[in-house]
Amino acid sequence: MKRRDFLRLSLVFLAGCAAPRETPLGSTPSARPAAPSPEMAACHLEALVVPTRPAVIPDLYQVDDVGLHVTARPVDIDPTSYRLQVSGLVDQLLSFSLDELRCLPNVSMKTTLTCPGFFSDSATWSGTPLTPILEMAGVKKEARTLHLVGADGYQGYVTLENGMRAENFLAYQLENGPVPVLHGFPVRAAFPGLYGSSWAKWLVEINVA
Repeated sequence: MKRRDFLRLSLVFLAGCAAPRETPLGSTPSARPAAPSPEMAACHLEALVVPTRPAVIPDLYQVDDVGLHVTARPVDIDPTSYRLQVSGLVDQLLSFSLDELRCLPNVSMKTTLTCPGFFSDSATWSGTPLTPILEMAGVKKEARTLHLVGADGYQGYVTLENGMRAENFLAYQLENGPVPVLHGFPVRAAFPGLYGSSWAKWLVEINVA
């Protein structure tokens, strides 16, 4: 898919929990920022409402004030300096700011995020489709897996086959506001149909391996 086709894409789909790991995937070579385009240059975003961490943080697997179960300790990320890296077995390393992601085509999806044996949470998430971003980077033929790296050190894993499904997206909005701090602000991975262990929060890197 060409970049101009991606930036015109508009999709809507209808459609899950692990403790943090100790070490992230590690540093990667420098990535280039996503190249500007006329569509992105013309993008007019609403002012971002930056969420704050709640005064009282529920215990793990307890419900918080937005009605979702908590599965990790919160990480505070400055949205003005945030970057999402796409690295690994790709033709071109990429780097996106939050606003660059927000300027890409948007999807909204009613999903049920399931942590087997613990809970299921249904909510509407919004964000930008993942597959076109991977196509922009150019996934190499030998790639087999996506490693979703969170700022807390957690790594979620999905097979490349599952990762390239059209319904997957990068969520930066929950219901009518930004993704809450406890649930991954500014960006978390969203894989409808897969367990919550794949839905990495505070997403800072997608490493193709």
